[in-house]
Amino acid sequence: MSLHAGIMSGTSLDGVDVAFADIVLEDADPARPRFVVRLVAWGSLPYPDDLRERVQAVRQGHPVPVAEICGLHVDLAEIYADAVAQIAATHGISLSDVTAIGLHGQTVWHAPPSSGRLPPATLQLGQPAVLAERLGVPTVSDFRARDMAAGGEGAPLVPFADYVLLASSDEDRVALNLGGIANVTYLRAGGSLDDLIAFDTGPGNLVMDGLAQSLLGTPHDADGALAAQGLPNEVLLADLLRHPYFALPPPKSTGAELFSAAYAADLCRRGAHLSPADLMATACRLTSDSIARALRDFLPRLPRRLIVSGGGTRNRALLALLAQTLPGIPVDTSDAFGIPLAAKEALAFALLAAAHRHSLPANVPRVTGARGPRLLGSLTLP
Repeated sequence: MSLHAGIMSGTSLDGVDVAFADIVLEDADPARPRFVVRLVAWGSLPYPDDLRERVQAVRQGHPVPVAEICGLHVDLAEIYADAVAQIAATHGISLSDVTAIGLHGQTVWHAPPSSGRLPPATLQLGQPAVLAERLGVPTVSDFRARDMAAGGEGAPLVPFADYVLLASSDEDRVALNLGGIANVTYLRAGGSLDDLIAFDTGPGNLVMDGLAQSLLGTPHDADGALAAQGLPNEVLLADLLRHPYFALPPPKSTGAELFSAAYAADLCRRGAHLSPADLMATACRLTSDSIARALRDFLPRLPRRLIVSGGGTRNRALLALLAQTLPGIPVDTSDAFGIPLAAKEALAFALLAAAHRHSLPANVPRVTGARGPRLLGSLTLP
């Protein structure tokens, strides 16, 4: 058995997802890598409220003492180490059997080439040395930096795993991740990594979550219940969809820097004349319409199947809207393909750790815009 662990904490700041998987490389062809992947265990650990607030303060771009950044770098790593240790213990996994851990870290700033910032920069917090020391397992981290150094967006990173886990020989598919930011991977039937098209479409849950905090005092609109009660305001929606990011062709990526708490607060002000339900319905349509428009505008053809994962799958109103805006395309969840919704992104980083271990590039230059294939991540040994 070649056991790997993956750790993911995304823009929604809901906590840490961990997955353990037996991952064996069968074919190291860089264009068509083939792995045998068996998910062994997975679980989540929520962020404490105070930690969530500290991360939120940093990623909003306000001045923060360097001591706070440094402290968060270690405090997040301690949470990650706790999550790995607890989930391993729950499932009877010995950490001495784990070959490597793939640590994404918590993104607090991401300004890729498409943002116009020069030089481009990205920062994920979570000190890998803490995990290597506490858990005694080699830890691969800082996956985005090498791609960006080669002129790429540094994101999305999940397309490599989407190809390994979900590509089909007989139908075009799109893997859609509904995290804080929504991202898509187009998987051409029988294609190679060189055929992938992948990019961030814009907000996933992030804007809706910001509204839920303002309107309901809750982290999210549970099951999309409030959105389902409202009617979107077409005038406001049309104006929101004029945001230049949506028209920008891939490669492109975005994050909480653009569709931030400030963006949600501004939407609240602009929609002050609307009922809470209508405002949430408008934000829900912003997510679904921006995804559907991206598929129509930037793919060679619409897929035969949409495979959805991420926290947004719990939003029934959003899934219903996706089915309406993409008629005739089956909308499945990754569960139907043996990949639990709560495990998919963490599993992706276990795969990226395995790719690093085998010296296999995993950045997909066509997706990120990098100058060529690059080995992703930095290795910290125990």
